[in-house]
Amino acid sequence: MDLTYRNLGEVHNNMRRVIEGLNDLPVTKENQQEILALLEEMEKEDIDLVRRRQAYEELSEKEEIGSTPEVVEEAVLVIMEDIESEGKFTEELKVLHERFEKGEVEEEEGEMEVVSTTYSKKDPITKEDIKDPVRNSRCGHVYDRESVNEYIQMNKKNRMAVYHCPVQGCKNKVNLNLQDMVDFSEFFKLCK
Repeated sequence: MDLTYRNLGEVHNNMRRVIEGLNDLPVTKENQQEILALLEEMEKEDIDLVRRRQAYEELSEKEEIGSTPEVVEEAVLVIMEDIESEGKFTEELKVLHERFEKGEVEEEEGEMEVVSTTYSKKDPITKEDIKDPVRNSRCGHVYDRESVNEYIQMNKKNRMAVYHCPVQGCKNKVNLNLQDMVDFSEFFKLCK
């Protein structure tokens, strides 16, 4: 990593933003191993940045700093070898590492747990009774197979850029796609 003293503060600020983002990220089986690997790399980089800063500070106190960036970098690397240090974010990274290692998803206050779901017999697109139910694997909403197929084809034909789930308030912002629709034979047992 070729960093000048001026860049070190910016790199640490970027690390701070990444740590803040990871604090808000839920632990899932899909992201757990990737995040753990990222945290290990960040721990190493954090220590390296602190050691590099200390090396620059020591080097600036010497009279012979060097004339080229290559000479300065070489001198910094030599000084860094003798510096033992913890990273600036050691404790925060340790807490994150433990959280992702355990794999426990922290529940926020006020979260509700859904214990049962009922479905309307009406298709959200045509407002008619559903005859052949399919469930959107992305959001869980149910449509009539024929109406959702026509809805998708019509929007593609009209070159619409956006054709999300038509259920009001749905947070799924991915365009509807037939590959996301799965048969939902138990639908009629769960209807209102």
